[in-house]
Amino acid sequence: MMKRYWKRNKLLLAAALLLCTVAALMTTFVSLLLQQVTDTAVSGDMALFKKLLLFAACYMILLCLMNYFGSLASKLLVQRMTRQIRSDVYEGVMHQYPGEFYKTNTADYISSLINDVKIIEENYILPLMLNIEVIVMFVSTLVLLLVLSPAVTAILLGTLLLMFAVPALMGKLLEKRQDAVSRQLARFTEKTKDILSGFEVIRSYRLLPNMRLKFEEENKRTADCKFAADKVTALNEGLSDTLSYLCVVVVIFTSAFFVIKGSITMGTLMALLQLSGSFLTPVLLIMENLPKIKSVKPIVKRLCDYADTEVEAEHGKDPSFEREIAAQDLTFSYDGNLDALHHVSLRFVKGEKYAVVGHSGCGKSTLIKILSGYYRDYQGEILYDEDSLRLLDTRNLGSILSVLHQSVYLFNDTIKNNIALVGDFDEETWQQALSASGVSQFLPQLENGLDSQVGENGNRLSGGQRQRVALARALIRDAKVIILDEGTSALDPKTAVEIENTLLAQEDLTVVTITHSLNPALLSRYDQVIYMENGAVKGMAAYEQLLENNPSFRNFCGV
Repeated sequence: MMKRYWKRNKLLLAAALLLCTVAALMTTFVSLLLQQVTDTAVSGDMALFKKLLLFAACYMILLCLMNYFGSLASKLLVQRMTRQIRSDVYEGVMHQYPGEFYKTNTADYISSLINDVKIIEENYILPLMLNIEVIVMFVSTLVLLLVLSPAVTAILLGTLLLMFAVPALMGKLLEKRQDAVSRQLARFTEKTKDILSGFEVIRSYRLLPNMRLKFEEENKRTADCKFAADKVTALNEGLSDTLSYLCVVVVIFTSAFFVIKGSITMGTLMALLQLSGSFLTPVLLIMENLPKIKSVKPIVKRLCDYADTEVEAEHGKDPSFEREIAAQDLTFSYDGNLDALHHVSLRFVKGEKYAVVGHSGCGKSTLIKILSGYYRDYQGEILYDEDSLRLLDTRNLGSILSVLHQSVYLFNDTIKNNIALVGDFDEETWQQALSASGVSQFLPQLENGLDSQVGENGNRLSGGQRQRVALARALIRDAKVIILDEGTSALDPKTAVEIENTLLAQEDLTVVTITHSLNPALLSRYDQVIYMENGAVKGMAAYEQLLENNPSFRNFCGV
């Protein structure tokens, strides 16, 4: 997955690597400057000392600039990559079929977009960029060490075998711990979201102490899980630091021995000490970073699964509805065992009105969801005019139908923006939608009218007001089909009947109403009443005809 992001930003990556490479090389060559200054001080050559001082000042300014621009380019690269990862994960999540989307808790999606991307930034992108930089420093330092003292270089290389054993020992363990941290953060986000969403219930039933205990348990579990990963990291860093100090001590004594013997100068000793630090620091950083980089593999895979998930058909034909929507021998199961729908065949003709009734769990809402493109793993066929739903661009079904669910979701925005969403409508269209939905009835009670804020999920409006806003949202789009999935259930009976009658009076509008209401006066206004039992259609006719000829429906109505 990550290769695509390096490729997308290859020019910026090249610039960052070039600047960081130059900065690393310049940092390494500071040791040679140190050698010259030390030998010059020992010799007492003041003229050469002044020249070296001026050169050092210019060199440090240039090194500062290289470090700054290299760091800036690296941070810009990280910023772009993390933004692109979040965008791809978001696109993958939001373009799933609704049925696939709801199989995963939304808290898991949130945690992946926030926590997992942060983990990848801190434990993959940044360490990898740093490793590339320090490898350059390591190679250049190794070359200089070989030039100055092959014997000291051999001693340093001998210690590397022991030092590189640490990441191998810690990598697998840290990988497991980081994966556990990621999963626990997702669980913590899910539990916290669940508790906060249940605020009203918690207060009403005096559950504050109980929920505090649950929160603290999850909070402690999350902290302990993170600390378990931190302990492995600390052990890795501690062993690495200890080995690096050991190497420095060995270099000091070896170099001092060569100075005593007269094999090297004091300046060379200072350069070797400086280079040994530059030699070991990259190794130390690589040792610390390799386990981090390896540890994010499960997290990268999880984000990759989200980003590359199979999405709704994007290149299918645009759906049309000039004649009818038909279900032919439709069968569907949520779990692969029990059929939620069983060999359902029916037609919704343009301009006609349909009421779908039956006991709870009989398959009414499932039927509507499949017709709306929620699920794809159904058997049988669904046709929009003559086109199979499987061959259509399901993202554009919204241009044909609007579904008003029993559970209404409103964005934390104004009433106007919740109705229009991203649309732009003329004044006449606005007035018709506001009047037919009943929104116009409560607008005068609000100080800012349509510009009133609804709050989080509409918590500043009553249940009935939220339903009206959702209905206006559907009506204003001039959809050819409006589906009411218990869409007026939160309204008082009088208002609900008024809205339903308004929809039934629109000749060109196809209305499909899922309802538990058995109001004979209202049901008789529908062209067809569809009666369902146990996932199957048991009758479909005008109300009076169905009541007369279908004993099961008659029994359902209590007649």
